[in-house]
Amino acid sequence: MFFERNMENLIENFVPESTDITEIAETLELSKDFIKRLRIRQLLPQIKDVTVALTPEEEVSDQGSDTGTDDTLDHFDFGVIIHKLDNLEELSVTYGVRNCGMNFEWSLFEFTQKDCFLLAKAIKSCAHLQILRLQ
Repeated sequence: MFFERNMENLIENFVPESTDITEIAETLELSKDFIKRLRIRQLLPQIKDVTVALTPEEEVSDQGSDTGTDDTLDHFDFGVIIHKLDNLEELSVTYGVRNCGMNFEWSLFEFTQKDCFLLAKAIKSCAHLQILRLQ
């Protein structure tokens, strides 16, 4: 149970292209035999590159977040860990961010095509998976 919760916590706080994967890899090597279930309650997307200067109208407007016109952001790649979890029987994944509050944007809750492809590829390598939940 400890190993499962520890891995869940590492995955839930992982930010693609910002967080170093070595901590997850090192933890996985020690705990892979004891993880039978993963319940991921949030997946953080990669951080947007905000190098373009905004006009005053764009800074105030939240139209992009309401209409979903922002660039799509991808989430954690489960292919890095799933193939090493030989005893994994249950995987529950929520593609969203908990407690985002005033920082709400629709892109935080998107399940992109790349996410779908990476998850399908990861699940394909998991022979003992019995339960899969996606939210």
